[in-house]
Amino acid sequence: MNKFSVASSLANASRHIHTQLINQSWAPTDDELRIGFKHTEHLTQQNKLNTKNVSLYGQRVMAHLCVLEPSKRAAMGNVLEVEDFWPQAYTVFKSRNDVISCDVLLTNINNLTQSRLSTKLPELASDIFNLSLDVKLGSSRARCFASNHQGILDKDISSFVGALEAQHLAWIDEKFELFSNLTGEFVDSPNFHWVNHFFRVYVKQGLVSNIDIYCSSETWSELGRYIPQSIVLSEISNNDIYLIMQVGNAVVAYSTQAEACFIAELGTKVTSFNEVVSLLPELKFNLGIHLSKTGLWQYRASYMLKNATKFAPKRADYMVK
Repeated sequence: MNKFSVASSLANASRHIHTQLINQSWAPTDDELRIGFKHTEHLTQQNKLNTKNVSLYGQRVMAHLCVLEPSKRAAMGNVLEVEDFWPQAYTVFKSRNDVISCDVLLTNINNLTQSRLSTKLPELASDIFNLSLDVKLGSSRARCFASNHQGILDKDISSFVGALEAQHLAWIDEKFELFSNLTGEFVDSPNFHWVNHFFRVYVKQGLVSNIDIYCSSETWSELGRYIPQSIVLSEISNNDIYLIMQVGNAVVAYSTQAEACFIAELGTKVTSFNEVVSLLPELKFNLGIHLSKTGLWQYRASYMLKNATKFAPKRADYMVK
């Protein structure tokens, strides 16, 4: 191939990529998403996620990473659970208010409701809504965006955020019930029901913002159909299935053994939800729950969570008659 042909091919490729980038249908490949996740995670950890280090192309990949559907997020990585990601990413999106980035975020925003988040959902949703409102309507692409999303952007921000938060809480409730409904066939402890009954009060109050279930690969192969959204950790024994929740500003962890529980406000014993996960199964529990449904552990647990949640359940809320 002569130099003219090479130059012509490169020019055509460049025009094709440019056309894709300004076209609504463009989406990064799986390889681009994987590479983008690693690069974004690295920049976030270095506190260098900014417009100097993130190109327009990189910003658009990052927008897709934010709102991946659940199964794809599990394969590619979840940028939204990376500590301090969103404050830095929001600065990028706001500084370079790109209509395609906003379109990706707003079109797929419902996927946020089924994701573990390091930033609370109301803040994320409000930021994306405001970014979308700030899109300048000078181009036909921007006017098309505004027209396509008029039904959303005409809403009051509180109703927009409230609808998403309701979906998120329903997803959390569903995951909690999947765990708590594991039957005696899989759970030996007689305390399991009472422990779940106590923490269900916090779930129903809407105080749980993150929740995940963890088990071994062998357990997942046996019980995956009952707990399909669980996460496999090789370190966990086959006898345990763990539930970890962020309750207010605290993290709670316990297993199907239901003999003890871990409760800690963020910034005390641990700094993040992910740190608690990294400590499994060697996590040192700090609350004995051997006394089942009638013991004092519920009072102690509610006291430990009171500052983190600004809520204290009444005894009648969690005691079973």
